[in-house]
Amino acid sequence: DRASQGVSVVLYNRFWLFNLTGLPLTFHRLNAGSDYSSTKELPQGVPYGLEFLPHETRDLEIRLPGYDWSQAFSIEGQAAESLVVVLKAGSGDLRCLPNREVRVDVSVCPAEGRFNRTTTIAFAPEFVLYNQLEEPIVVWQRDTGAVAFDTNRRPTCWIERGQAHPFFPEGDRRKVRLSANAAAEDMDRACAAFAPIKRAQEPVLLLFTAGAVALTDTQPAGPAGMGTALVSFRPPDARALPHRLSNHSPFALGFQQLDARAGMVLSVRPCEVVNVVWPEPLLPKVLVLVEVNGRPVPGA
Repeated sequence: DRASQGVSVVLYNRFWLFNLTGLPLTFHRLNAGSDYSSTKELPQGVPYGLEFLPHETRDLEIRLPGYDWSQAFSIEGQAAESLVVVLKAGSGDLRCLPNREVRVDVSVCPAEGRFNRTTTIAFAPEFVLYNQLEEPIVVWQRDTGAVAFDTNRRPTCWIERGQAHPFFPEGDRRKVRLSANAAAEDMDRACAAFAPIKRAQEPVLLLFTAGAVALTDTQPAGPAGMGTALVSFRPPDARALPHRLSNHSPFALGFQQLDARAGMVLSVRPCEVVNVVWPEPLLPKVLVLVEVNGRPVPGA
């Protein structure tokens, strides 16, 4: 400092750990070997400073209640990237989640500005569900050929109005299929399944059992280094609706989505414009004319 002729000394923590999972997460330094008495619980949402001696490797293990310790992973050399750490269920039944496996997203990013000598390590869920509707909703994972599980222990999440909640699905995120419904209607197999894909080309409209319609889309939940996806549920915006059906004929028409479940008919009266809610968002978006003035179309 030129005015005081003094020297400013700044001390940094080399690493800061953040627990953003919403769960009681503990970690273990691999340098401690088999001595797990030195494990530390990461407080939720509060940074935890961590240092290593020069000769120590920067490897950690993590665990959740009822799950075994994860494989060791390095928190150095992963800058601006994220990795997925898999936790497998232990022999006990006192698990904090119904999953047989839990995937935790670990993002390692250098801090910016005056903290550029510090590295932040965030532990987060693969998905965060955000309810922007006027009523509570329930979201659950669908059993598919790619991801099978006990339906009595299926990953399920009840979300109140205006709340966001972490969600840990079973299996690889690329194979995850979800369904949603109004909480008052509960889980119904007739509800459509959709794939929560980040930066999808268009949002998805979901039809609830009671007839309400919700718009959902999936976006990155944080900085580029974080792999967490934010799945939002909100009322449909007329400007964001991807498909409309306009009937300029003098006939009342009925359409079905190709290969969708029978009985899901979209009716359009003469000179009417309706928003298309695809019964099966994962199927090709192809309509088939099945009714004219209430009468079936032969060969449809």
